[in-house]
Amino acid sequence: MGIAAWLISIFTGRFPKYLPHKYILLIGLLLSVIATILLPFADAPNTYWRFGFTAFLIGSLGMMVVYANSSIAIFHYTPPSVAGTVGAVFNCALQLGSAVGLAAVSSITTSVDEKSHLEIPITEFPSRLHEISKGLWKQAYKGRAASYWFLLAILGVEALCVLVFFKVDLPNQSHHDSEEKTNDTKLDIENVGGTPKEKQT
Repeated sequence: MGIAAWLISIFTGRFPKYLPHKYILLIGLLLSVIATILLPFADAPNTYWRFGFTAFLIGSLGMMVVYANSSIAIFHYTPPSVAGTVGAVFNCALQLGSAVGLAAVSSITTSVDEKSHLEIPITEFPSRLHEISKGLWKQAYKGRAASYWFLLAILGVEALCVLVFFKVDLPNQSHHDSEEKTNDTKLDIENVGGTPKEKQT
């Protein structure tokens, strides 16, 4: 996971040269959604490489793209006068989201696991691997699978919000508005400067 994230971090800063920030974030969220769909099916040791490893690899790439480009996108579309406030809110959201997200996932996993009555306690799995059947693996994995489905729902909401509310034409509009304000200011200066000359004539 660390190697994959490090490799993509080398190139992620160049993506805005070729794609708008909105589509970069959507690509990262799409990769994360694909990874989260695979994780609930990694419910046994023989499914790790097929589902678990693939999901961790794709998910690491996707989340690094989102994490690295979200701050770039936010400040690209933020006026300089409120950049400090926006940065503070963004960092607060990251910290709060991490804390609440971990608590929610842990709560879901624990609550589902408590309802499962396993023949062999999970703490004894490493020493009794030869006694664990495929059904027992799936039963012990239900809590984690439920937490992954919860994460999938969160990612789906995030992707939908980016798709609907992220407007890629805002910078051009703001640039156009600033040009109009500049032209209006120049006209006002010219008009004010022209008044004394008219009086002299």
